[in-house]
Amino acid sequence: MDAKIISKDSKSIMIEFELPISSSMLKTEEDIQKVLNKAGALATAHALSTFDTDGEAILKGKTKYTSKGKVSKK
Repeated sequence: MDAKIISKDSKSIMIEFELPISSSMLKTEEDIQKVLNKAGALATAHALSTFDTDGEAILKGKTKYTSKGKVSKK
């Protein structure tokens, strides 16, 4: 059970996932929820990256906002 990005650009994203069908409806519903959450997380990450700045400082009035860039979280 996995979701992956097949193609993406600045206007759209295509995500593919495989869902095994269980003999239990409850297990199948739980698996649907898990794989759709994975797909949603991928789509959200892509959407956020399209709104991200290119690293330049942002000026608002007399205040200058800067970024540390992408920081890996442990």
